[in-house]
Amino acid sequence: METRTFKLHKDYWDCGNLYTRAEHTFNKGVTVLVGCNGSGKSTTLTQIKEQLRSKQEPYFAFDNVTSGGSRLYQGLLDGWYSGGVNALCSLVCSSEGEKIHQNILIKAQSGLSAAIQKAKENNSKELFLLWDAVDSGASIDNIIELKDFFNAIIKDQKEKNDIDVFVIVSANSYEMANGEACYDISHNKYISFNDYEEYKKFILKSRKFKERRLDTWRRKREAKQQKEEEKRKKSEETVVDATNEPSAYSHFRRTESRKT
Repeated sequence: METRTFKLHKDYWDCGNLYTRAEHTFNKGVTVLVGCNGSGKSTTLTQIKEQLRSKQEPYFAFDNVTSGGSRLYQGLLDGWYSGGVNALCSLVCSSEGEKIHQNILIKAQSGLSAAIQKAKENNSKELFLLWDAVDSGASIDNIIELKDFFNAIIKDQKEKNDIDVFVIVSANSYEMANGEACYDISHNKYISFNDYEEYKKFILKSRKFKERRLDTWRRKREAKQQKEEEKRKKSEETVVDATNEPSAYSHFRRTESRKT
């Protein structure tokens, strides 16, 4: 398929709508999610992953928060990465950005193979590769290498297995977005950038959209809390009024007393 549509929950975190519409349509190939921090890029990848998992569709996901460069040390200890002494020496001498880059390529070796194998076993014609914040701490040469890596996978799987690969990656750097099909996460549409200044203006505009969203959410929440408080006070006043009202029995006793 040329495209794939996902219906995502707009208010996933209960802090205002992340998107103007719930439906998101992605093209096959590389899609770079763009927007300021907090605009919903990672949340979008999370929701897509949840839907793919629930339908048991083949996918591979890399999250820099849980699988960052420092995780390679644990991998050496746990045995899932058998790079040996040379790998350990390389890690010790590497920056965090280099560790992240190494981890992406190493994790891809095992994770991608499993996802591709599942796609072949299920006769699936689609494979999703979800990459979250892979450009974090990466230098320009690392980002270019990653983009070449993505395109090599897309070409290889189409030629060998007739599988359409959807690479969806969240990005903060202009280098990742440069020359790629970028997706405005807040407004559900593909866009492109001619230069860095255009990208910069978009990110700042995205920040304003996020701030308006959060401001609207706060005002609605405060109004709801105020309404609940007024309802509570009214309920308490009703209870007090009912307690102070003379009962029919009290009225009867007073009447009998006067008669006596």
